[in-house]
Amino acid sequence: MVGCQRFSLKVFLVIRDLSPGGTQRQVVLLANALARSGQRVGILTFYEALDGYASHLDANVVCHSLHKTGRWDLVGFAIRFARVLRQSRPDVLYSFLDGANLFSAFISMIVKGCHHRLVWGIRSSFMDWGAYDWTWKLLNRFLFWLARSPDLVVFNSIRGQSYYAEKGFRPRQQMVIANGVDTQRFYPDAQARSQMRAELAVDLDSILIGTVGRIDPIKDLQTFIAVASRLIDLDPRYRFVIVGSGPSADEQALQQAIEQNKLIQSVVRVKQSARVRDYYNAMDIFVSCSRGEGFPNTVGEAMACGVPCIVTDVGDCRLLVGDTGVVVDIGDTTAIVAGVRKLESQISFGSIARESITKRVQVEFSVERLCSRSVTAFQALMPIE
Repeated sequence: MVGCQRFSLKVFLVIRDLSPGGTQRQVVLLANALARSGQRVGILTFYEALDGYASHLDANVVCHSLHKTGRWDLVGFAIRFARVLRQSRPDVLYSFLDGANLFSAFISMIVKGCHHRLVWGIRSSFMDWGAYDWTWKLLNRFLFWLARSPDLVVFNSIRGQSYYAEKGFRPRQQMVIANGVDTQRFYPDAQARSQMRAELAVDLDSILIGTVGRIDPIKDLQTFIAVASRLIDLDPRYRFVIVGSGPSADEQALQQAIEQNKLIQSVVRVKQSARVRDYYNAMDIFVSCSRGEGFPNTVGEAMACGVPCIVTDVGDCRLLVGDTGVVVDIGDTTAIVAGVRKLESQISFGSIARESITKRVQVEFSVERLCSRSVTAFQALMPIE
């Protein structure tokens, strides 16, 4: 990472919490990479990081909790936020997601004597407001009203940048920096594949189709179950694994769909797991039925493990998989089934080179690339002395 070191910066990353989630994982990956590149890095969380990804931080990344006690703890929270900025005086304040973006803009306006550059991170490329309450809708509207507050807005997908532009979002400066995939953690592992398939009772003749992510309506796991039902009708040797957790109502809806489609013997449900890399390696094909993404971490992680992917045409999924997988329309079960059969045939005849899938991620979407592009962008914001 020599290219990251033109001059050192103090960078504070701001996020609501470090509970399990795609954005939280990216914040931790970026923080660790920035620290390794010679930057001075801190993470500001609104809420206490009692579990989740806080334990994954390198020792030289300082984590500050602002001890927010709830949604309406605003005045005390703002005072604590301002105090940390005055004492730490970062060069760059880089926030993620609507709430953190707005609070960072507000505090930056009222804190005097701090000359940091404000950067917003926007991760979505589509918002299904039916799944959110009125406060989230209001926060997003404020984001548009204050679009010129940050010095720079970073999108993690080209599709997200275009979506916000179409809605009238007009920041002063903007750019796209794709997510990074931790290829030190996610990589092909034949031993893990054999062991996990044995645990799942998936024999050599079976095709294991999997998906990973939170259990949420936007992930459209109902379509995944519909695809599973159709594939089982074609060949009972198919097996399926769903790795992830979610609210109890969504968990129950998923279980009900599995039972109604008589798939209890064919679909394995796994809660959030530290062994997710082993599950990726066990899969023959990864399927993402999501109805909305920016840059999906799980697809990149599966690819890093050499697994061919079928993805819906949302966010930058098409850009991510390139010619290594299959892209389908949202909710198109017929196309997904056809994609599985196509990839299965290619696997059987050895025409899928798993190492080329892994190589694509290592070259195009590495954490080092994420770090280098981020630091270059930050340095460009600094005044010339």
